[in-house]
Amino acid sequence: MERFNGLSWDASGLAVRHGTERTEKWSEIIAEKDTDKRHKMIDELVETLSNDTEKSGFFSKDETIDINTMKMQSFKLDDQDIYYTFFDNLEQFINENNKFPVSVLKSIVKTESDYFGNLPDSENLRKREKLAKIDTSTDDYVIPSISAFKGMDCAACVEYSSLAHNLWLLAGIKSYFVMSKDVYFEDVANNDGHAFGIIEYNDKFLLCDMVQNSFPILSGSPIGDMFDGKQLILKDKIYANASKCKIKLEL
Repeated sequence: MERFNGLSWDASGLAVRHGTERTEKWSEIIAEKDTDKRHKMIDELVETLSNDTEKSGFFSKDETIDINTMKMQSFKLDDQDIYYTFFDNLEQFINENNKFPVSVLKSIVKTESDYFGNLPDSENLRKREKLAKIDTSTDDYVIPSISAFKGMDCAACVEYSSLAHNLWLLAGIKSYFVMSKDVYFEDVANNDGHAFGIIEYNDKFLLCDMVQNSFPILSGSPIGDMFDGKQLILKDKIYANASKCKIKLEL
C-alpha cells in the first residue's frame, strides 16, 4: 500500500496516509476537569503523534497539506484550539452514553461544523482559493494556517478530511486519509478529485465523507481493493477507479 506523502500518488490516482498508533489517552484527557491541565495533556498527545508521523500518520502543525498542486494551494493544521474543542465535545457525547466510536464521530462533526461554518457555495469556493493560495509576492512561500478558514464557510473536502483524520488518531482509532483523482459523483459537474476518510475499528471499516455527511460501513478490504483497481461505489458516487467502470451509475 502506498502512503500519502506530499505528491506521492500511485498510477490509479490514489494517495493514502494512515496511522497505526493506538492510544487510550483520550479517556485520561476528558477525565481531567482543570482546563489548563487538560490543555497541557492534549498538547503532549499532539506532540507525541507529531514527533513520529511515519508511524502515527498524524499531520503535524509544520506539514503542508496540498489542496490543488496545479494552483499551488495548500494549508497547515496548526491551530491547537481545534483539538481543545474536540476533547470538550468528546466529553459531552461520552457523558450522553453514546458508544465510543459514535461519540468520536459526533464530536468530529460538531467540531468541524462549529469551526468551519457552512459548506461552501460557488462564491465561497472562490474565497477558499484566495485563502489557500501560496503567497508568491515575496521570495518566501507562505502557507496559510487552517485558522484562515475559521468561520469563513469556505472549507472543503481536503480541509474537512485531513482534520477529521487527525481527530480520529487523537482518539486512538486507526484512520486512513484518502485522496482520489479518479472519481465520479452524479451531482458534481467537475469530478476532478475528492478527499475522504476511512476508519478501521474492531475489524470493520467505515467510510467518513465529512462534506457529503456519509458514514456507511464498508465490506471487504476497501483500501487494498482500491489499490487493486476496484471501484469504491456508494449509491450515486464512485470514490475510486471511476474510469474503469464500463457503465455509468443510473439513479
